[in-house]
Amino acid sequence: MGSPRSGKKGGEEPLESLTIFLTCYNVDVPPKPSGLLQGALAKISGQVEIPECQIRVDRMHLQRNETYFTEIVEGPNPVFALGIQIPLRNGHASPAEDGRASLTADILNFTLIRTQDNYNFGSASVPVERLVSLVEEGGSTEYVPFEIYAKVNKVGVDPALRITVAHIEQTEHTLISTQKQLTQAYSFPPAAQSEQRRKIALEEVMEPDYETSIPAMFLDYMYKELQIVTQLWNIRCQNERKKQLSFETPEGALAAGCDVFEVIVRGARNLKADHSVGFTDAVQMNPYVCVEFGETVIRADSEKTTDMVTVGRTMTELGTNDPTFSRQRASTLTARSMSLPPSKPVYGNRSASTLDPRHQSAESPKEPCASSFTFFRESHADTSSKGAFVFKVFHEIAYKKDPTQEDFAIGQCVVRWNITKPLDSDEEYNFAIDQWVSIYPTVDRRGMYDDSADLGKLHVQIRIKCSTVPFSLQSEAAYRQVEKTPLFRLADYNKDHKLRKMAKKSKGTFMVETAIADFVWHVKTLEMYLYELQKMLEHVRSKRAANATFRSSVMKKEKLWQPLATNLHLSYFTTFKEKEPNASAHVTVDHVRVTVTCGAPTAHGLSEKYGLLDLEDEMMEAKPSFYKTKHVYIYRKILCVSQSLSVLVTSFMALFEQCIKDIKNQGETILNQWAKIGFLFQWESLVSSQGKEYTMLNDCWIAIKTLGRFCFKFVRQVPGGSRAIYLQTTEDQKSYILHVPVPEEVYNILPNVLQQGQLIAVVPVLFSQGINEMQTVANIIKSSDVELQHKINLICAKTLENYASEYIQTEAATPEDMGMIRCMIETLKEVLNEETLKIAKKNYRVLLVAGDLARILHGGRVTFCKSGKDRTAMAITLEQTRMVHGTSSEKADMYDTIKPIANVMREFGVRIRIAEKNVGKARYTFNGLQRKMLPKVYRPPLRSIQSGMADLS
Repeated sequence: MGSPRSGKKGGEEPLESLTIFLTCYNVDVPPKPSGLLQGALAKISGQVEIPECQIRVDRMHLQRNETYFTEIVEGPNPVFALGIQIPLRNGHASPAEDGRASLTADILNFTLIRTQDNYNFGSASVPVERLVSLVEEGGSTEYVPFEIYAKVNKVGVDPALRITVAHIEQTEHTLISTQKQLTQAYSFPPAAQSEQRRKIALEEVMEPDYETSIPAMFLDYMYKELQIVTQLWNIRCQNERKKQLSFETPEGALAAGCDVFEVIVRGARNLKADHSVGFTDAVQMNPYVCVEFGETVIRADSEKTTDMVTVGRTMTELGTNDPTFSRQRASTLTARSMSLPPSKPVYGNRSASTLDPRHQSAESPKEPCASSFTFFRESHADTSSKGAFVFKVFHEIAYKKDPTQEDFAIGQCVVRWNITKPLDSDEEYNFAIDQWVSIYPTVDRRGMYDDSADLGKLHVQIRIKCSTVPFSLQSEAAYRQVEKTPLFRLADYNKDHKLRKMAKKSKGTFMVETAIADFVWHVKTLEMYLYELQKMLEHVRSKRAANATFRSSVMKKEKLWQPLATNLHLSYFTTFKEKEPNASAHVTVDHVRVTVTCGAPTAHGLSEKYGLLDLEDEMMEAKPSFYKTKHVYIYRKILCVSQSLSVLVTSFMALFEQCIKDIKNQGETILNQWAKIGFLFQWESLVSSQGKEYTMLNDCWIAIKTLGRFCFKFVRQVPGGSRAIYLQTTEDQKSYILHVPVPEEVYNILPNVLQQGQLIAVVPVLFSQGINEMQTVANIIKSSDVELQHKINLICAKTLENYASEYIQTEAATPEDMGMIRCMIETLKEVLNEETLKIAKKNYRVLLVAGDLARILHGGRVTFCKSGKDRTAMAITLEQTRMVHGTSSEKADMYDTIKPIANVMREFGVRIRIAEKNVGKARYTFNGLQRKMLPKVYRPPLRSIQSGMADLS
């Protein structure tokens, strides 16, 4: 994109800095002296040693010394590409100690060093104020005599240092906030040897404020949606508990509108046998008690009936006629459900007023034994109820020879219960007894207080507490809508439509979980996600308050950092129009290219087993575990999209700012294009298709594709109001709207269609090609995971082709653009066809063609690898190098042209300083083997890599 930014005429305002470029003339640095043997061998082989030179620049001012270095260049009369920026004070050199201007108060000393033996060959010096005067006078070149330290015989022109001064302005920001800017200027040789004019370029990298502001906004919005989801699943869990009459505590049952029945068998005394059943008194019995419950109901024929159901049984007490069953209570209730009975619900239809008569064999019980039983039923809100408990006492036969032999029934006792409504709210229990009850033969119908001829006494305690809350299922309607928001939808519109259509046709398939434990899992998991999101949100806000806008690669695994993009940087590469050698120092902008770089938008801190695409595919299978998969998917998606959204906003706002600067020329046309066909957002991925990075690509694809569910809307900023971007959901709940407040003066120059509220859609595309050693492994073993990379490229190529077709119909397309776009689309298809036929192993040309096409279509550009610092640096410098002279994507046309330029950027530019920010060393995290595995155009200079083994993952 072009820019109206240009250098100011001298005198308009004070210069903030000067950039100088250095060239040695007639210096003729000799090669490093060699020994006798080395010299002889070199002469025999015909080798000519070439000196390598570097200039050290020492600025002496304000009683301190500042040191700068050029790059290392081969040749006896080196020409250096690296620009050295000299800051000024109010447009002038630093004054003397007394505050007065002086030519000797601020001096630049230049020392030429032969780096092979660290030999200082010569020096020159110039006052900074002289360079300032040169610029003010309209000049740009100063020749300074060069003093040679060695004794040499010079013939002709004296050695000199040419200092070329350029006044290069950095990018001005009016709409976005950035910090910690890194800059580096270059003066590159012309593409053709016949040309004399060098190409000046400026590389700028900075940290955008959106690194923390967008995640803070997004997480806050997602937290509210997740709160609603958690409430929804709490309701579903409580409703299922009511359906199954299964509660964790009696208090929970009462609050749900259920009555609580508590039965305790404390013990028995004086047990003796009923001789009528053929059982002879034993010296010592092995007694246990089975508890049955019944409620009296009136049938349709007006007859009353009391159907009994088995509640459970106590433990067997061995060798005693006076058992104490209560001592088993603590051990028998451990890890035991408090419903009736624990693993086989005895309740039938939820609306029935009685328990189903499902009797259980007392002789061989399958349920855990206990002496205390708690169970629940729906509360009878307005009617009285009554029924009975039957306690059956048995003698367990030890060492049965016949497994089918039944235990001897000693006898039973019947305890009747009765609840009369309305209830007295002051009563703790609506029915309660704690009594020793007589045991009679099973056929005996005597009441509980007749003590004649009993078979012993049983100590029972019964407490019934009735709920005052009406029993009903809570409606989900107010909360269920949240499951239709963009967060809960699949990234792909077609897949999401298909999934929802499947769910509508067969509801049971998607909700077959009925176990209380499953519902509890959902609630507990969502509550855990809420807690973690809250902690992450607090962390992001604290970083924002501290003005910290950088997440280094060493923080990839840290849980609290997961919503923040790794190594998010906004990059500007500006090329300036060529000018005559003796022209003014002021330069005019030719092109400004905006690129965003970052680490992969993935959840490094979560499980690496399944990525977002894997989870989507599992949901499409409509398994019983659908909702469990969906909740894992949602949480992971929040963290990944938080990162990709920060990148989107950074790119969009940077390009929007450029459009506003150029609004009278191309800016308005581009904004109209975005309003009509959307904002194209192209991601370039360098992650491999093998190992952990496969899961990263899996995450990235969905995190990027989900951006298609976002759109931008410009709104007028309230005077004195916030300029923070805020989020809303569209009425159809299929997309999110990012509202962008802009100042009045900016809003008024927007195209009418945008002032009227037109939304700008986002059209995301991803092109991926692994370039590291792990991609080499994947290609060698013919890993099936490589298919994901190819599938993504094919899908996005089609999206890009469709967008290009729409672009050609807009006013933004020029005849020249149309022909170029059609040609590049065909090239992209050819490159992808090579990928399909597996002709190309590391087909990085797909990245170059897609990137070029995205820029022609006025789209945003992102480059990322795992951490956003090493492979990303190689890709960015490759693209910038191609921008210097407009190098094509053809391999044969590229390597020799770009290598010298790319090496300077990679070793001395801003990218190696980003690496230093991450790991504390100005080195890329490649070792020799890893460097060799990279395609040639992506290889860094040997001096810029680490010598030790790096992490191969």
